[in-house]
Amino acid sequence: MPFHDFNTSAGLYEWSNVASILMINAGLMGLIIPVILQISFHKRLFDQQDLRKIHHSIIPRLGGTAFIPVILFSMLCVFGLNCLTETSHILSNFNQHAQELLFALCGTLLLYFTGVADDLIGVRYRNKFIIQFASGILLAASGLWIHNLYGLFGIYSLSPIAGYMLTVLVVVFIINAINLIDGIDGLASGLCCIATLYYGILFMQHGQYAFAFLSFASLGTFAAFFVYNVFGVTKRRRKIFMGDTGSMTAGMLLSILSIAACNHPLENSNCSANPFVIAFVPLLVPCFDVLRVFFHRLRTRKPAFEPDQNHIHHKLLNIGLTQHQAMIIILTASVSITAANFYGSSLMNINMLLPTNIGGWTLLNIWLTAAIHKKKKKEL
Repeated sequence: MPFHDFNTSAGLYEWSNVASILMINAGLMGLIIPVILQISFHKRLFDQQDLRKIHHSIIPRLGGTAFIPVILFSMLCVFGLNCLTETSHILSNFNQHAQELLFALCGTLLLYFTGVADDLIGVRYRNKFIIQFASGILLAASGLWIHNLYGLFGIYSLSPIAGYMLTVLVVVFIINAINLIDGIDGLASGLCCIATLYYGILFMQHGQYAFAFLSFASLGTFAAFFVYNVFGVTKRRRKIFMGDTGSMTAGMLLSILSIAACNHPLENSNCSANPFVIAFVPLLVPCFDVLRVFFHRLRTRKPAFEPDQNHIHHKLLNIGLTQHQAMIIILTASVSITAANFYGSSLMNINMLLPTNIGGWTLLNIWLTAAIHKKKKKEL
């Protein structure tokens, strides 16, 4: 069944699987997170401060250790239930994508274990990059690799070598984009919720149930974590961060889903939106932010990977917004950008749409920088 066939839609039974996944995730996260909090305070496993972070309280950072166990448990439960009921179209879709899912999840597990080690004892950036590249290679080896740019820079079909190399670079880039934007409460998990909801609906609409269930399993996990991260009270020891385990795992999951969305053919499609835009549009905010920060560091001759407070959320805080206000504005912007690009790509060539996005993002940051300088002058 072609991915971009908009005539396909999931029925009540398929959506009941999604509801089951979400309920399992919510229940498990509600059981596991309090245990992680208790262990973290008992063993004094707290978040370490650096120049990128703004928190000064003692807050555990092991929330991300719950992500993969919960996602895998809910996915396996639903797959098992469909085996019992012998639901052929769902099982056949899982079988069709078994190789892709198995290799992709192996890469995710590599990042998960690396993240756990980093959150507990610390791992050098060089070693983390090696594991990220290995995870990207596993994903490309699974058959999920970018084989078509759909006209971006005038390029369409890619050779396997070029596609594999691009896929690995995209995976590493997305992982670090999610990791670096995880600077205020609810921002990284909120952006992940938006992206996984988007991918889940998209995959369900086209009968790609294996990736749809992975999307909703991830959504349920991120949403449950979001509640503890944003609304947890520090004094009551209910607040928790996702740590590098969570951010790298989340980045890998979004890499899998976005490349899966880009990897399927267009035959019999009634949608005129550009498939490359459809695949990556919910990730524009973290990706644009990390690119801007990277080039700013190069321009100012600062170390490319040294933490600072130059991200979009730091700028919003510097003009006087609270963490929650900044988070809501960025999440709202992400939804708006996703919708505008999704529909805009059917009206505008991708090579016009991309510079339009870059120009808008650049103007926004110029305005924020000017607002920060103006605020500082008033304070003098």
